[in-house]
Amino acid sequence: MPSLCTDGQLGLLPGDGGRGGLRRRPRDREQRDPLCALDAVTGQERWRFQTGDSIDSSPELVDGVLYIGSRDSYVYALDAATGEQRWRFQTGDYVVCSPAVAGGVVYLGSRDRYVYALDAATGAERWRLRTGGIIHSSPAVADGVVYISSNDGYVYAITED
Repeated sequence: MPSLCTDGQLGLLPGDGGRGGLRRRPRDREQRDPLCALDAVTGQERWRFQTGDSIDSSPELVDGVLYIGSRDSYVYALDAATGEQRWRFQTGDYVVCSPAVAGGVVYLGSRDRYVYALDAATGAERWRLRTGGIIHSSPAVADGVVYISSNDGYVYAITED
């Protein structure tokens, strides 16, 4: 059974809970699928979490917290063991990129053209940077620099200094 993210005990699969793989954005929002957590050994569902729209991003799992974006314009922090929401942060448009977490900060881009830095523990916004285009790519973080591309044709290298 496929899983996108595992800690040896928990497999996570956006879409239909492993019955047929990942699904693209449904045309009817009433038919959107939840994020499902599966037991990595048995494949049995452990919990599910419903966002306001479909999930296209891959989850990021750091220190027992799962970070994921949704087309409902929110990025969520969930307890990986229980699926309980710790916080959510609303951007100006949908989030299809996968968040990156480094140094206690969650980095992500949104279709609203902004790159966001959020406090990983609280979801509070630390900063945002407007780019010239929508962002579908996932950020990478190395040596304190956040790298992300935008549909404006640029790759941004962002530092907090």
